[in-house]
Amino acid sequence: MLRTLSAPMQGGICAIQEDILRGRNVEHEGRPFSSTENLEAMMRKGAWFNLFCLDICMAGKSGMEFAWELRSWDERAGVFFITTAATHI
Repeated sequence: MLRTLSAPMQGGICAIQEDILRGRNVEHEGRPFSSTENLEAMMRKGAWFNLFCLDICMAGKSGMEFAWELRSWDERAGVFFITTAATHI
């Protein structure tokens, strides 16, 4: 069974990220995306990010697949993975 993060879980992770970065006085802007396709569409329009928090298991292209592609565009971007899939715990 494929499960992606629910909106409340996504919001909670964004809030934690916000607290950590703000607490370290790191200038940042966080944006949640519901799919890697939505993220790629924004990037094709010129948006760029330094750090990516990706769900390993997503409908369509997985976060893992996206990370492999990302490496061909930007080797320096940070990536960390989260998941609710028991197979990756």
